[in-house]
Amino acid sequence: MAVRLNYSSKYASVANYWKYFIGQTEQLKKNKVADKKRKIEDEFRKFAAGKPEYNGVLEKIQKAYDATNSIINIKVYRSEFVSQVDLNSLVYLYKLANDANAAKNEARQKQLMATIASRAEELYTKRSMDIEMETLEEVLKMYVRDIPAAQRVGLAQILTENSVSAFIERVKKYSVFTSKEKHDAFVASFSFEKLEQDPLFVLIKDLDNAYNQAMSDKKIAVANENLTLATRAFVKGIREMQPNKKFYPNANSTMRLTYGNVLPYKGGDAISYDYVTTFKGVLQKENPSIPEFNVDPIMKDTYLKGNLGQYADKNGELIVNFLSNNDITGGNSGSPVINGKGELIGTAFDGNWEAMSGDIFFEPNIQRTINLDIRYTLWIVDKVYGATNLINEMKIVK
Repeated sequence: MAVRLNYSSKYASVANYWKYFIGQTEQLKKNKVADKKRKIEDEFRKFAAGKPEYNGVLEKIQKAYDATNSIINIKVYRSEFVSQVDLNSLVYLYKLANDANAAKNEARQKQLMATIASRAEELYTKRSMDIEMETLEEVLKMYVRDIPAAQRVGLAQILTENSVSAFIERVKKYSVFTSKEKHDAFVASFSFEKLEQDPLFVLIKDLDNAYNQAMSDKKIAVANENLTLATRAFVKGIREMQPNKKFYPNANSTMRLTYGNVLPYKGGDAISYDYVTTFKGVLQKENPSIPEFNVDPIMKDTYLKGNLGQYADKNGELIVNFLSNNDITGGNSGSPVINGKGELIGTAFDGNWEAMSGDIFFEPNIQRTINLDIRYTLWIVDKVYGATNLINEMKIVK
C-alpha cells in the first residue's frame, strides 16, 4: 500500500499523458487536422506569391524539420528517461556536481550537493528500488533500440537490448545508488574519483553527453535558427493574410485570462452531451474495484441522506462538473473559472476526448473545457468532511 501511495502521483501523471497522446493521435485523424493545416499552407502560398519577404518560407520550415527530426528520440529520452526516472535524476544531479567540480565552480557545487541531499532523502524513503531498477532496465532497452548507434556515447554505444539485463545486474551489485545504505556509506566518504567509477553514474553521464553532442551539432543549430526565423515570418504573413481575424498570443509560462461560454456539444451523430453532470453520475460510475471510481462511503452517505445544504441547484441536484468552450492544455488544471461578476464558479481540469487535437488545431464546435463546479467543492469541504470553519471564512454568493 505504501508503495502504491508513493507512486500514485507519478503513475497518474504518466497515465494521463499516455491517454492524452492516444486521444490526440486519434482525434488528429478523425478531425482531419492535417488537411486543415494543408489548406492554410495553400492559402499562404497564394498570399505569399510575389512577396520577397515570404519567399520559400514553408520550404524553409520543412527543411528545418527534416534536419531536427533526426534528434527527436534523443531529446525525448533526455527528458523522460534521464530527468524523470527518480533514480536517474539523482545520479544526474551528481553529474552536474561533477561538472561544477571540474570547472572549479565551488558555489555551484555546494548548491548542487545541498539539492542532492534533499533529493536522496526523498528517493530512499518514498521510492522502491525494485521499481526504479525495473524501470531503468526497460527504458534502457528502449533507448538502445530507438537511438542510432552514431548518436550514442560511451557505455550506451556498446550496449544492446540483449546485454542490458546483464548491465543492470552489474549496477545492482556495484552502484552506490541502488540502496540507502550504499548511498549513505558513499556520502560518508565522498569522492568524485569514486563517483566516476560507478556504473550507473557512467551511464547517465554518457546519456547526457550524447544529448549535448546531438544538440551542439552545427547542422541542428543552423536548422533550429532557420526554423525560428521562418516560423516568425510565417506567423507574420498569416496575420497579414487574415487582417480581420483576432489572434491570441502565445502566452506559455505566463498568467493568462481568457473567456468563453458554458455550452453543451455534439460528440458525433446522435451523440449529445449536456453542459453539466451531477452526483447521480458519480454513483452510476461507482466501481469499488477501481480506485478512481471508488466513492468514499462518507460522501455517498452524505448525499443519500440529502444533506446538500446550500450547494444544490434550483432542481435540488448536486452539480459536479460543467462544460465551457474555453481552450485548455497541459498545466492549466486548477485554473479558476470566474463568471462575469468576478465570482469563482469552478476550476478547470480537463478537455473533452473528441478535441484532444486542440493543442494543434482549435475545434470551435466541439472544443470544451471540463470544469469542477465550485458548489461541489464547497459541499465536500463543508457537508462531507465538516470543515465548516473554512466556509465561514468565505463570502458565499447564493
